[in-house]
Amino acid sequence: MTIADQIEKCIPSMTNRLVRNEDLRKTFHPIPIVNAPSVLLGLMGFSSVFIGNKYMRLPLLTGMHYAVLFTAGGIWAGYNIQRISLRSKMGQVKYAMDFMERHKEDIPERKPVHFGDPEWLNQWVPIR
Repeated sequence: MTIADQIEKCIPSMTNRLVRNEDLRKTFHPIPIVNAPSVLLGLMGFSSVFIGNKYMRLPLLTGMHYAVLFTAGGIWAGYNIQRISLRSKMGQVKYAMDFMERHKEDIPERKPVHFGDPEWLNQWVPIR
């Protein structure tokens, strides 16, 4: 059972927006293992061993195998958090694009606004 399947059981409203893993791999660049959530959770796992040793008044380097294990677990959790977050954001974009294609008559076509347009410049009022 994958993590996405477990999330579908817990949070059904979020799974409507999730894109399948295959679609994510086809259309998005590979997710790096070293990203912000994995680094933060890895550091939290690494430091939790030393904080626990300090709290229990043990020598600082006791249980270094736990530090390696908790660091690896934090990196794994951070990677999966990033992957699920990207799947959710990609699902929102996919849903919005599908809505725009189905309801073209409801969405007015706007011309792009440029910096030199007089309509845009006339709206500016200086604050004095």
